[in-house]
Amino acid sequence: MADLLQEEIAPVVKVRIGKKSYPLAFPIAAVLLFKQKTGENLFRVDTWMAINSDLKEDDPQRYTFKLDAQEQPEKFLALLEAGLYGGLLLENESATPADIPKVGASVNLSNADRIGAKLVEVLVAHIAQRAKPEEESQPDPPMAESK
Repeated sequence: MADLLQEEIAPVVKVRIGKKSYPLAFPIAAVLLFKQKTGENLFRVDTWMAINSDLKEDDPQRYTFKLDAQEQPEKFLALLEAGLYGGLLLENESATPADIPKVGASVNLSNADRIGAKLVEVLVAHIAQRAKPEEESQPDPPMAESK
């Protein structure tokens, strides 16, 4: 039953690193771990995704992953570790950041694009549907005065 509920909330995304497959997820604990490591907030979509507002909303080229392994390897690895931690929490609620698999040595330029694509997939499922980048968010309507 818990698996069905998880699929309804956000589908489980798995990433293969080396010879092993790992689930990725971004519950609040994983988001906080990323913020602790980088000082940046994943709930701000523009932290990890660039938006070309000249393109239509359904155009796949409108959104691009900003945390490229070649440009920002430390943030890319922090994001991967946070996602792995979130995946661990799906399986074991008492997991700690110390339980995160050490995969850094297995991540390289030959597999970083594939891993990045999986990170985007899980981020969109867990975060992007609930948060809008600042440039696209609409201000709250003014409250009517009561007389």
